[in-house]
Amino acid sequence: MFNRRKKLDPRVRFQNLNFTRRLQQAKRYQRSTRPVPETLIGRAMTAIGLDSLWSRLAVAACLLGLIYLTYIPNFLFIKNIDVTGMTDDGATSVRQTVQEFFASSRVPWPQQNTIFFRPARLASYLTAHNSQVWKVAGIDKKLFNRIVVRVNPKQERYAIGTPTGALVAFNDGTVARPLDLGAATFSEAALPGLIKFKLGPIAPPAVGAKVFSPALVQALEQLIDGFGSQLQLSITYITPFDSGPTEAIAQLPLDPHELSVYTRKKSGSGDFRIIFDTRNDLGPVINQLKLLLGTFTPERLASLAYIDLRLPDRAYVCLVRTPCDSTPSPPINPAPIINPTPNAP
Repeated sequence: MFNRRKKLDPRVRFQNLNFTRRLQQAKRYQRSTRPVPETLIGRAMTAIGLDSLWSRLAVAACLLGLIYLTYIPNFLFIKNIDVTGMTDDGATSVRQTVQEFFASSRVPWPQQNTIFFRPARLASYLTAHNSQVWKVAGIDKKLFNRIVVRVNPKQERYAIGTPTGALVAFNDGTVARPLDLGAATFSEAALPGLIKFKLGPIAPPAVGAKVFSPALVQALEQLIDGFGSQLQLSITYITPFDSGPTEAIAQLPLDPHELSVYTRKKSGSGDFRIIFDTRNDLGPVINQLKLLLGTFTPERLASLAYIDLRLPDRAYVCLVRTPCDSTPSPPINPAPIINPTPNAP
């Protein structure tokens, strides 16, 4: 009664033109085939998906782009070099050395490219190949093609006096030139801008020879900076404590572990000396010395003979016209040592 549709004769389906056409297409269907490459390179390309021309062209374009960005001068290459801390001539010399560094490191990773540039390598190259550079304080990369090189120049820093003559040394501890004092003695000579360093007899070193070891240079720089900026004391001269200015020096470069720094008393009544052990951290030692000197009255400061700071966190204070003042070497024992703090007894 309901759903009285007339059933189609199954044979009618095969008489439908659309059905017949699709059936013929299905009968003639064949999968697309590609010839298998015969060469090893061709088979490798097919294995990694580069069997079509367009895929190979895309990969080739990417490789050419990488080669261009890496080796061909472009916006990533350093073109501007700013140098601070040097004179105009010195800055020009540093720029030339930097360009030589870039030329010597083109392959495989060109250092002129900011992506591969390593400041530490350039700093080592500058100190090794430029005689006007003492050390590199820092190298800053700026976007995109600029760097700033901060240099501490090599300059005359020390006047070294011996019983047979005097010479001038650079701040890196190498001999700069002989020093003619004229009729004046080394102690009397006014040498502005130079720190006096007294030594015993040594064979005259040649210009460029190393007089101070790197460790001694570092210790001297810490002491000079501390005396000037923190203690506000002038340095009369420095001498090795273990040998003094009269004993012969066995070999160079000099590397004493203990130094005597002679400084002028603020009262103007002569010098007193301060003994340091360069194996200690001199920064805290100078801070302790500043605290200790702050506890002294002007009368006590005027009567100082020496202060021995070789023991960590301790100071041995000797006054003039006392038994310790007559001994050639300050004693190192815990009995007379005081704690260098303002509240120490």
